[in-house]
Amino acid sequence: MPAAAETFDVRLAGRVIGQLETAPDRLESALDNTPLGAADGWFRASRTGQDYSALNSDGRAIDVRFADGQVVAATVTPLSEATELTNPAAVPTDVVDPVTGLNRVITASDCPSTFRMYDGRRAILIEPTERAIEGGELVCRMNYTVTDGPGHVSPFRLTNLRMEARYALDGSEAGPIDTLRISAGPFAVLLVRR
Repeated sequence: MPAAAETFDVRLAGRVIGQLETAPDRLESALDNTPLGAADGWFRASRTGQDYSALNSDGRAIDVRFADGQVVAATVTPLSEATELTNPAAVPTDVVDPVTGLNRVITASDCPSTFRMYDGRRAILIEPTERAIEGGELVCRMNYTVTDGPGHVSPFRLTNLRMEARYALDGSEAGPIDTLRISAGPFAVLLVRR
């Protein structure tokens, strides 16, 4: 993984609504231009060794300890934000934290293999569905499925999303990611690397 951070514009319907910065040990996003300000806010996550921590502008804090792909401890505050998946015994095995998971997609030199993430409240399966070369780019299409715990974006509780990662090609080698599109039905968020 690269030591330097990667910065992305976050776009919705062609308009920049914020920024996302990712590095091997952290992930930070700030949305400040969402329609009617409905989703404005920030999110910060970090990974130190086997420990994952996240905090958002609503005050939700998550701390998870991993050991060889297994969750051994998890806390979510306030307690009202915890789910049945906050109990380590309920979490599937062979999971990675979201910082590690997103970096697998962003820094990939080919389409990522199937993997499962855990964020303290839910487990998510990322599964490749198609690999193609289009217009000088490597295109990797994936399913993003919440397999355990609540879906995203209350009150919609989205559990099935699609992801499309596009990487620059230099000959037969895939270079850095150009865009990552995450969609549910007709709605799509696009991350565009700066």
